[in-house]
This record gives sequence, structure tokens and C-alpha cells, in this order.
Amino acid sequence: MRLRSLRLRVLISATLWIALSLGIGGYAILTVFEKATLRQFDQRLQEELAVLRVAVATEPQDPTLRMTSPSFSRVYSGLYFQAETEGFTVASRSLWDRHLPLGAPGTIPEQQLVSGPDGQQLRLLSQSVRVNDGPRWRLGVAADLASMETLVASFRRSLSFGLCVFGVSLIVAAALMLNAALGPLKRLHEAVVRLSHTDARPAPDVFPIEVAPLVRDLDRLIERNRRQRDRGRLQAAGLAHALKTPTTVLSGEIQRAAQGRPLDLNAAEDALARLKDATALHLDHAATGPEAMLPGERVDVMATLDDLVRAVGRLYPHIRFDVEGPHQMGLAVTLPDLQEMLGNLIENAAYWAQGHVHVTLEAEGEAVILIVEDDGPGVPLLDRARVFDRGVRLDPDRGGSGLGMTIARDVANLYGGSIRLDTAGLGGLRVILRLPFDAGEHGPATNCAGP
Repeated sequence: MRLRSLRLRVLISATLWIALSLGIGGYAILTVFEKATLRQFDQRLQEELAVLRVAVATEPQDPTLRMTSPSFSRVYSGLYFQAETEGFTVASRSLWDRHLPLGAPGTIPEQQLVSGPDGQQLRLLSQSVRVNDGPRWRLGVAADLASMETLVASFRRSLSFGLCVFGVSLIVAAALMLNAALGPLKRLHEAVVRLSHTDARPAPDVFPIEVAPLVRDLDRLIERNRRQRDRGRLQAAGLAHALKTPTTVLSGEIQRAAQGRPLDLNAAEDALARLKDATALHLDHAATGPEAMLPGERVDVMATLDDLVRAVGRLYPHIRFDVEGPHQMGLAVTLPDLQEMLGNLIENAAYWAQGHVHVTLEAEGEAVILIVEDDGPGVPLLDRARVFDRGVRLDPDRGGSGLGMTIARDVANLYGGSIRLDTAGLGGLRVILRLPFDAGEHGPATNCAGP
């Protein structure tokens, strides 16, 4: 069964890792201690054997005079010595009436395990020496291994207790660090819950750098959903506005027919065609927008401009179009949306121009700036805000639906862009469209307030 708790997974993994590490570390420490204790044990035997060699050389009649360690005087104390030569044997009092099995040792000290006088296991260090060209002595010094084993056992118990306490403290520390590490996720969860009651979004800067990307992704997801909602409202409002006039015409013709008056088939067919066109247009727009983009998708702005200028130029052959700007400039927008924005702006400029439309494309920081200017009558300063009101036409005597500038602004807002109006150098209207750069090449797009 899979553990669904991240906290429990980490704690179990940390506990197993701590236990394994402390087990290996404890074994290594105990091994080093045992070897060090054994070396110290053997070093003492070598020192006592050296004293015994001096004793048989200086006091051959009674070597015990040199062997002054108190342990040699206590019976079965665990420390023993024995010296043998032809017809003469001397041993420590601790051996009492027992003997060490010296055998025939060589001139180099030899170690072996033998049984002691009290059933002990002794570590015997023996050697054969010749003193002053006299008789050869067989020397032996032995010590009980129980003393070393007792010391090692005591150290093992202390080490085990210390490692257990250390391991528990590490597990507690891991739990506390895990709580601290998961704290930002808990705060993020609380911030997301608060979104259902407030529009305040979690700020990436208040979270650790490891969690901040998740917060930014969440913010982008929230913004994406908001754009989808706003785009849905925009499309619904646009469709309602587009259907209002033809449905009114059809309703009027139906009433005329119901009253027995002649039916204007041309008007009805025209209204029905407008209904079909508006429906098809809004269905196409439903498949566009930031949400319809593929990762890394970019649109060449200059190529799109050239196509739109050629298309609008066929509708307004008396207008001269000039386009300036760098080639191969990519924007993270869908082609239909870019055509919607630029097409409305260029067509609106050509509609009001006297004979000249100038389009400039440039980069500014993290944004693309598109400037469309015409030599028409322009828009008075007080009326510029009304240009973006849905269905508003500043000159009722001229045609148009009053939706072009509104749609261009609303689509630009979906991408975090903006549109601003100014007076053109040609004397007419200057429309400044600002859109965030392609995030794949120029960094993250930001909401731009205008140049």
C-alpha cells in the first residue's frame, strides 16, 4: 500500500537512513575500539615480557624481585609470568600451583591463546632468550582476556545507549525540520482556500525560493482561468451584440407577416446571413486566445502585418500604407487574435485616413509596441475614452458597428497588453498597441500599462 502522506514518507525514510547510518557507524567505532584495546593489551604484555627478560639477566637466581606488579602477587589475578631454564622454574605467585604451557618458543615473541589456572582464557606472549652466553630461558607472560572483554562490553553498552539517544534526537530534529519545510505548503494551501472569499493571491516573494515557482505557476493558472472567464464574457457580449440587429429584423418581418403585410425577403435573408456570419465568427474566436496556444508557440508580427496591409489595401486602394519595423519578431499570441487586433486597428485607420496610413513596429523592454497612424480627422481628446465603448460610433452618419476598437482592446487585455490613443504626427489618430514580448525569448511577459 502506497503511503499518501509526504510527511510520513520522509519520516520513515529518514528513520531508516538514520538507523542504517548509526548502525554502520557504531560497528565501525566498536571495531576501532576493540582493536585499540587489544593493542593496548598486547603492549602491556610486551612491556612485562621485557621486564622479565631484564629480570632473568640481572637476577637469575630470583627473577621475581624485578616483577613488581601487584597483580603478580594475587592468586589467580589474571596476570601471570613464568621463566624456565634447565632444572629451574620460577613463576608468579598469581599462578599458585599451576604452570603456563610455554612449549618451545622461538627467539621472536610469539602469541597464543591458552587456558589459565582458573579456567580463564589467557593471551600468552612467550619467547626464548639466552642470557650472557649462559643457559637458555623460556619466558612467558599471560593475561586474562576477560578484563579486555569486560571493558569492550561496557563500551559497547555505552555506545549503544549513546547512539540510540543520538538517533532519537536526529529523528525528532528531522520531524521538526520537516514541519518547517512543509510549513510554506500549508500556508500556500491556506492562501488558496482564501481565494474563495477574496481576490488576494499568494505572493511568490513571501515563500521560499523552492516553493516560489509553484506559487508563480498557480498564479498563472488563476490568471489563465480569469482570462478564460473574461474571454467567455467578452464573446457572449459580442455575440449578443452581433445577434441583436439581425434578430430584431427577423422579429419585425415575422410580425409583418403575422399582420398580413408583405414580407421583405431580402431583409430577412440579409439578417439570416448576418446571424450565420456572427455565429461562425464567434465559434472561430472560441478556439483562440492564450489558452489555445501550444508551449513555445510564436507568431511573426511583421509577416502578419504585411498580409493584413495587403488585404486592407485592396479594400482602400487610394490609401498609401507604410510599414516599418524589424523582421522575425515573435509574439506569444495566437494568429487569429493577432489578426483580430491588428486588422481592426489598420482597417479603422484606413477607413478614416485621407490618403496615408503609417504602421511602426518596435521593441521596448519586455514589450512589443505597434503604432498605427493616419492622416484623418483624428479623435477629440474628450471623446477618446468613448472610442472603446461597445457599439459607440463618433460619427453616426458613417457606417460601422462600433466594435472594432473595443474588440482590439479586449483581446489585447487578455494577453496583458493595452491600447492608448494619441494625436498622430500625420494629423490624425495615433493608436499605440503594447503587448508583452514572447516569453520564450525575452523573459516572462508582464502586464504593461502603456508607453
